Amino acid sequence: MDFLITAAIAGTVTAVLILLVKYIFKDKLHPKLQKLRWSLAAAVVIIAIAAASLTNGREQLAVYDIWDHSLKVPAAWTEMTAEETAGGSGLMFALNGVRIAGVDRLDADPSRPLPAPNHSQEKYREEIGGLVTDAVLINYEISEPAASGDSAAVNENHLYLLFKDDGIAYDIYADSAYVSRKELLDIGRNFYKAEWEGSFKPSVSPKSGSGETAVSDVEKLLSLYFDNYVELDLPMARDISGYKLGSVEIAAEAGSYPLYPQAFLCRADYQLEPTDSEKFGMAGGGFFMNEEGWIQYDETYAIIRIAEDRKLQLLGFLHPSSIGEYGLDGAVRDYLGRVLYSDGLATAFTFKTSYIGDASKTRGIISNLGLAQYFDSMALQTKTEPYGLTVTYDVSGIADALTADIESGAEPSDPGLEAMLAKNSIALFALIGNLDEVTFVLDGTGTATGQMVFTYERRSWEDRLGTDIRSYSTDAAALAENIAAAIPGF
Repeated sequence: MDFLITAAIAGTVTAVLILLVKYIFKDKLHPKLQKLRWSLAAAVVIIAIAAASLTNGREQLAVYDIWDHSLKVPAAWTEMTAEETAGGSGLMFALNGVRIAGVDRLDADPSRPLPAPNHSQEKYREEIGGLVTDAVLINYEISEPAASGDSAAVNENHLYLLFKDDGIAYDIYADSAYVSRKELLDIGRNFYKAEWEGSFKPSVSPKSGSGETAVSDVEKLLSLYFDNYVELDLPMARDISGYKLGSVEIAAEAGSYPLYPQAFLCRADYQLEPTDSEKFGMAGGGFFMNEEGWIQYDETYAIIRIAEDRKLQLLGFLHPSSIGEYGLDGAVRDYLGRVLYSDGLATAFTFKTSYIGDASKTRGIISNLGLAQYFDSMALQTKTEPYGLTVTYDVSGIADALTADIESGAEPSDPGLEAMLAKNSIALFALIGNLDEVTFVLDGTGTATGQMVFTYERRSWEDRLGTDIRSYSTDAAALAENIAAAIPGF
């Protein structure tokens, strides 16, 4: 991304210089402007120097990932290897072979003093504002252990970025003999939540306007995704400067996955051009570096859904390890169970209520959980404890896919059906404060009884999980994580 900005600046400045020089030295320059000729020439030189400085300033920063954040440091700094740091944690940087700075993530209890370097003496501290979070700068004098016999001391500045709610702090530190206080604060200002290429989920309106799956629509969707990937300012281990999209085909149409009928699967092959092929991370699988130095993916699967507004939205790509573990069909179910269910859960969370008698909020929760497309009716039992809820789903349109026709009773044939209902039950117990029991009725199953019935009790779940399920609903993300842990797999 910085390269594109630099190129744009350089191109603009070059064009301006050409026009100004042509104007300044034009033979028919107006007599009143003759005296300004050299002033204008000086202005041209100043503009060129300023543009060069701006361009060089942009080129001097390199991006590094540190856990779930990124930071920018001078490009002249080199990241030290594990061997060079003797197994130290976090990132360490060197300049001309000398260790000068680093960053680490620390456990930091807000009620206790910040962790300090070994054999250090605090010289001064100051609160720092205007950064991504609360911060404090502490200056330490650090000496060698007495047993070493070395009396030399190092002065270091440590900029602690305090994420109190998470109980952690990022310690960005530097030897003050090499890095000034201002330079360290500049690095702190360039510390931010990491950007991930996979977090971008573009959407397009299908050409037909009906939400039909067309290869041309998918190609447009993938192009939007990769265009955004190129624009991101990422560490060299993940940064790309170009891509080539190859063949694209629909591997499974919408409706192929009954629990998520709006989702469909596409197969695509593509190539990525690393900004720096030597530093590009080759972790994972399903790809190789071709003769041109591009990373080539020959068989990648993308999951797309038809949203409520009928637009097509890219959800993401299946990881080869997931396909290897579950098979292609199972990997799709696993992905949808994690991603789409969590999306719906975030909306359901907004309807959280203390009482099952709040019918509007109860309906709002049900309408955003799994199987919401088949939600038919609900009945509340609020007269006496245990307070209950019955949710009926009409699954007649997908009966063959969901159930096995066994005369002795109804059993699910879709391996994700019971897991889905179990997740829904936990979500309802977490989001409705006084709900004690929930029953799910699947109507139109085509089985001997025509129904499948599943009942869950709060007490049974809490005995099994060892906690009050209401504690799961501190926030939407925590609820999703707790449900995923309680009901692993798909």
